[in-house]
Amino acid sequence: MLTRIEIENYRCFPSLNVELRPLTVLIGLNNTGKSALLDAILALRKDGKLELSDQWRLQSDSMVSIRADSPETHNLVLRHKRDAIGQLVPARGSILEGVAFVHLPSAGVPCLDQGFRDSEKELPLGDQGEHLASVLDYLLRKDRKRFDGIVATLRELVPGFEDLVVDTPDPQSRHLGVVLDHGLQLPGEALSVGLRHLIFFVTLAYHPRAPQIILIEEPEHGVHPRRLGDIVRLLRSISQGKYCSRPAQVVLTTHSPFLLDHVDLDQDQLLIFQRENSAEGARTAIPADKERLRVFLDEFMLGEVWFNESEEGLIGRTSG
Repeated sequence: MLTRIEIENYRCFPSLNVELRPLTVLIGLNNTGKSALLDAILALRKDGKLELSDQWRLQSDSMVSIRADSPETHNLVLRHKRDAIGQLVPARGSILEGVAFVHLPSAGVPCLDQGFRDSEKELPLGDQGEHLASVLDYLLRKDRKRFDGIVATLRELVPGFEDLVVDTPDPQSRHLGVVLDHGLQLPGEALSVGLRHLIFFVTLAYHPRAPQIILIEEPEHGVHPRRLGDIVRLLRSISQGKYCSRPAQVVLTTHSPFLLDHVDLDQDQLLIFQRENSAEGARTAIPADKERLRVFLDEFMLGEVWFNESEEGLIGRTSG
């Protein structure tokens, strides 16, 4: 788990230093740096890299630095500077292992995949959930207790839900379907986007080999506002290791005040991203002012405060 990340001269951040927690939520207007922070964490992976365009204001003489604190590896560092021929040269400390990125498609997660070999070690669900059917097929055959847990949780969350079905259209393919409403079997493509995404998040919560860090872009896509509480509870269960093999840190972006209603400021981190009041267009991130917000939260939900008071209402002052 990462406890802090420090960034210098990376994209829209000339300088950024923020604390991270097991569940960290990033909010702010478009183009304020939320996705840039996720990309900075991804750059710390073994296969992560920086491009010339990642330098702050494309300044060729600036040293790009991304540093993260982790109790497991203590110090993760990635620094890049242009060499004599204009290429970015990396200087690394420890490498971040076990990072997954998720950005589910607006049309819904795919329901057809090629399947996994029994020897598959990681069981990746995929950036867009494209391996969902294969993971469920593997659990159905090799880890029935987890598969049954997924089904039981979906029965609790979805009225009329009865079972998951994984078909084999041909030896190399796995296809996801469901049984609803007294035995009606439907292919996954016939399901709503929201239901497919809910199946994905429940499967992620029960994953037997969960990544150490999961980065998620806008999990609210296609999900009814009343279901977002279920999504947050599933993601928090992941950060606590409730169903999966071990706790996994979750860092997510959102534009939904309904999702924010379910963030717990006593245990979760909420970072508000803004443009600084400077001509250079620097961005910054400020933690929510938990003590100031206690007055509002006696009468209002956190998302209501955000919607009505904007970002400044969550931090109590204007940055910059």
